[in-house]
Formats: sequence, C-alpha cells, structure tokens
Amino acid sequence: NYRPTSLKFTVNWSAADSLVTNYDVEYKIGSGEYQAWKTATSLANSDFIADTDKITYTFRTRSHTTQRTSAWQTASAEIFLQAVVINEVAWMGTQTSATDEWIELYNNTGADINLSGWHLNFINGNINVGLVGVIPARGFFLLERTADTTISTLPANQIYAGALHNSGEQLNLINDQNRTVDTVYMSSAWVAGDNTTKASMERISPALYSYATDNWATATALSAELDSAGNQILGTPKQVNSVVNSSRTVTYPVMLDRYISRDLILSDSNGIYTTGNDGVTVNANTHLIIKPGSIFKNKAALTVNGYLNAQGAVGNEIVFTSYKDSDYGGAGGALFGDWGGIKFNSGADPDSIVKNSLIRYGGWGGQGSYGGVGLAVSATVSNNTIEKSVIGVAVSAGSPAVSNNIIKGNYVGMNLNGSPTVSNNQIKDSTAGQGVIIDSGTIALNSNVINNNNNEAIKLNSLNVILSGSGNTATGNSVNGIWFSNNITSGNFTFTSIGLPYAFLTDLTVRAEDTLTIPAGTKLKLGGNVTINGKLIANGTATNRILFTSLFDSSVDGTGWSGGRTTGLSGDWGSVKLLSTAIGSELSYIDFKYGGISFIAQGALHINGVNLNMTNLLFNKNNFGLTLENSASAITQSSFSVSDNFGLNNRTVGTVVTAANNYWGDPSGPRHASNPTGTGDWVSDGATFDPFLTASP
Repeated sequence: NYRPTSLKFTVNWSAADSLVTNYDVEYKIGSGEYQAWKTATSLANSDFIADTDKITYTFRTRSHTTQRTSAWQTASAEIFLQAVVINEVAWMGTQTSATDEWIELYNNTGADINLSGWHLNFINGNINVGLVGVIPARGFFLLERTADTTISTLPANQIYAGALHNSGEQLNLINDQNRTVDTVYMSSAWVAGDNTTKASMERISPALYSYATDNWATATALSAELDSAGNQILGTPKQVNSVVNSSRTVTYPVMLDRYISRDLILSDSNGIYTTGNDGVTVNANTHLIIKPGSIFKNKAALTVNGYLNAQGAVGNEIVFTSYKDSDYGGAGGALFGDWGGIKFNSGADPDSIVKNSLIRYGGWGGQGSYGGVGLAVSATVSNNTIEKSVIGVAVSAGSPAVSNNIIKGNYVGMNLNGSPTVSNNQIKDSTAGQGVIIDSGTIALNSNVINNNNNEAIKLNSLNVILSGSGNTATGNSVNGIWFSNNITSGNFTFTSIGLPYAFLTDLTVRAEDTLTIPAGTKLKLGGNVTINGKLIANGTATNRILFTSLFDSSVDGTGWSGGRTTGLSGDWGSVKLLSTAIGSELSYIDFKYGGISFIAQGALHINGVNLNMTNLLFNKNNFGLTLENSASAITQSSFSVSDNFGLNNRTVGTVVTAANNYWGDPSGPRHASNPTGTGDWVSDGATFDPFLTASP
C-alpha cells in the first residue's frame, strides 16, 4: 500500500520470466470496477495521474508469454493530498507574551506519518523550520516558539525559532519529497485570530483545502492548558478545535491563491472561483484538476507552469469567463480580453487537457498570450466553446492537439505557430480578423469548417511554414482560402493542398537557390506575378489538376475579391514567370485562367531564357496564354482557348518553340499565316504547331 505525494506518480511492473512479451495493466478507484489502462504493452512503467482525492487506487497487472498468461498481481495507492494540514496558528502569542507563538499540525489519515524531511516555511519572515518526529494517526503535532514554556502544561513536539508577522504571513507545509502539502496564504492579513484577547486562529474543517479563507475562525473556548504565567490558553492546542465542523462545505465564491503550489482538486459541481488582479499560476510540478460544473470568474490569466486537467461534461461544462460576465453573476459590461485566458507556458505538463469547457472574454494582451487558450506546450484542447476573446486559440510552440472545438465570435479565431494538429473544429464569425492566422511552424489542418469570418479564412504570414492536411472547407469569408501575405521565399516551399485554394494579391518571388513545389490539386488565386528564379515543380494529374486563376474567380471557392465582382476577366493577374535560372523546372496538368499582361505582352505563363518540356497545360480566357523569350521549349497535349491576344507568342527571332499536338480552341487549328482556315487562338512565328489536335486532350 503506497501513499504517493503527488497526483502524478509512476507505476512500475515486471516479471521474472524472461519470455514475457507484454503486460496488461488495469486500475480501479475505490470499490469501483477495474478499467483498462495499458493493454498488451511492452512498457515496464508509466506515469499515472489520479483525479480523485481521499481514496485508494488499486492497480493490477498480468504478463503474457507466447505460451501462457499469468495471474493478476495487485498494488494500491492511497491518495490523500492533504495528509497533514496546518490546523491552528497562534500568530498573536499568549496573554503573557506576544512572542510566545505556537502552531499546530493535524494528521488527516488513519496512519502515523514520520515528518522527518518535512519543513514549514514562513515566507514573509524568510524562515524555514525543518520538522522532526512522528505525527500520530488523526493526531496533532505542536510547535512552540523558542522554548517549551509557551504552553507550560503541554509538552511541545518541536521547538522552532522565528516570528510570525502580525500583519500576515504565508505558511507552506512541505513534505519529504519537496512537495507543498498545505498553504496558509494570508500574507497581507490574517483572516482570524485576535491580537487583543490572544485567541488563536483555528481551522474549521481539516478536510477542506486551505484556499477557502472562510475555513478559518477565531477560537471561542478557553483551554485547560496554561501559558508560561499560568493564564489559560484561548485556543485548543493538541485538541479538537473549538470551531470545528467536519461536515462543513465551502462557501462560494472562493478567491484562489495567487500561486497554486500544491496539488489541488476542485471537485464541487457548483464551485465558483475568482481570481485577483494578478490571476492564478499553477506552479511547475503542481497538478490542478477541475471537475465538471466549476465556474471561474477571472480578472487575469490562469497561467499553467505545471499540470491542468479541466474536463467538464456535456451539459455540465466548466466555465472560464470574465468577472464582469452577467451570464454568470457579473455586473455586466464584459469585453474581449477582460482576462488573460488559459495560458500554458513552455514548461507546462504536456499531458494537460482542457475539454468540454466554455471559455469567454479571454486573451488580454498584457498577459502575453492573447488567446482564450494560449499554448506553448503539447497539451490537448478539445470539445470546448471558445468565444468573445481576442484570439480564440493562440499556439506559440509545442505540438498541441486542438480538435472538435467551436471557436466563434472572437476577434481572430486561431493564431498558429509550432507544430499543432488542428482537426474538426468550427472556426467562425471572427469579428475583426481571420479565421486562422499562421505565422510559422509545421501546421496540420484536417477537416476544419471555417465560415463567416470578417476577413480571410486562413492568412499565411510566412513561407517558413510546412502545411499539411485535407478536408478543410470555407464559406462566407472575404477569401474562402489561404491568403498569402509574404512575397519572397527564404527556403524551399510547398503549396500544400489542404482542401482550400491559396490567394495572394502581391507578387511572389522564388529565389535562385529555392524550389517552389505545387502538388496536384492545388488552386491558386492571383492578383500579381509568380517569378521563378529557382526551380518550379508543378505536376498535377489528369484527375487532380493544378489551377492558376483570378482573385475574382468565384468558381474556385464561392467568393470574389474584396466585395467586388465574382467572375474573372483576362488580365486580372500577371504571369507565372520562369527565368533563365529556373533550370530543371517541371510543369504538367496545370490550368491557367484570366492571366496575362497586355501592355508588356507577357502571358499567363512566361518563359525567358530556359528550355522546358511541358505537357497537358490548359490556357483559357487569358490576355496572352504562353509567351516565350530566348527559349526553345516544347509543349504538347495542351489546350489554348479564348485568348484576347496570342495563345502562344514566341518573342525571340531565331528560336523555335515545339508546339505540335496541342488543341487551339477550335478543330480548325490555330490562327497563323501558314494555316489560313484556322479560327482558334493566334500563334506567332517561331512555333511549329503541326500536327494539331482537333479536340481538347
């Protein structure tokens, strides 16, 4: 029977038989049924996080070989977070002397506990008292200041040196594993005790967490014990407190401590918790578990440096909101960014989870996260509603899993960096910005629905992004796709097709040392040029073609551009330009629509100074289709139609472009002096187009 000192502990299992291949491990809580934990695992240990206090967890394991399965073997762990508590504090001294202070501890458990290695900190007084001795089961441990005469009729368990400040003190009881077991957070003022009558401050219920400051009261009874001058003690040293009420429950709302430095379970289904102007921080290596139905009314961020488990239930969600929120008892006037949101710092436990919660009015910039949920660690955020915040979810680092959330009515839905996996979310109704902003990182987006945001569905701020995923949809946004704002590569870049088109207004330039890859199925809506100094690898397939088209072309994503027309026109965008250093570029199964610059006679595809072999391209409704300079390129099995000017224009005398076996928009072939009956697109001199196709390939 083990007594872990933390909600998170390691369970180990092993077998003497060297032929063992794997194990099954199960656990049960109290007298409940066993439930599977690890099945057919080859591991020999794993961390476990308990979520219930004052109960025994029982683990059982069995091993498997290829021949047989062993019997179950069991071990148990009793969870009692506040095994020992600070139970009574005579911070005011006695009637004889203000310096005759004393402190009483109480053992909540049914077993004796050796306090060797434990210590009691006085934070304001900068004092650390190392404890020695045993506190009996359901018993007391008395500490007296300076000498064993403070309570003359009762022997102390330990003498200590150092004064308690009358103006207030923070006391921390820390166990032999250096974990905080109990805290009395009264650094600005004692909430009970009387400096005039010298009545002690007593804990009402030893079973309740000390975060409830109303769990303390002033002693009401004189003890039979005497001080150093023979006066009766107004308190209960080594006795049941005069104000004790073991059945007492917490009175809400409860103001939480600025720092949570001990493992804590907030288990009341109707618990209401408030935070001060500095918010609440879950310290490193500390575990906070919040049960369904709890309500947090915040003035600043809930910052997580340790572990947070906030899992509500469907119909009984956990609520994190502004202290002003009138829907939850506030005075009204709640605004975006009233508090800092739930902020996971980089050192937080990656097993942290926020699920089935309502998160509102978060993301105060002064807290540095900007998100209703801010993530710098690989935590899990799922099945929540996150609304009316500066940013719904802000990922700055780590590999968090963000799934099945409704992220609605925020200024911006999501801001992504790091390596998050974002799946099956509804991201909608952003009031001032985009559904999703991506700055950097390796981002996986799968099956998200991005609707009715004020600006673009997705804004991509950098070419230093590796994007993956599929099945995403977007409707009702200003751009129902991925808006691209960076215009020069800083390394190789791939336009990953995730189910949405890319769109950008300004030019994109690929440096000579970089490769731009455009996979099959990618759609790009353009307002300028794409200039390739490096290499372009753009290979579609017969059933999954690549598309370059106009920003106004609503046939791609259901929307035009900036509230304007919804049909593209020739010359809406410039050219895909491949320059002399674009050696080795590949182009196949690509559609070019509504491009070409008339005043400089450059086509939707313009090749200058490099020879390429191209196949299965389609040019439709461009000003110029394909233009070439200083290039003896070859194109085949392609289609040119409805060009305002030339479908193909070779602008360099003395070079020949091979353009046989293409369709020119009409069975009669292209318009050229050597083909007087041709009524298709124009072809310039310097191109061999015979034989031509009589139908689009």
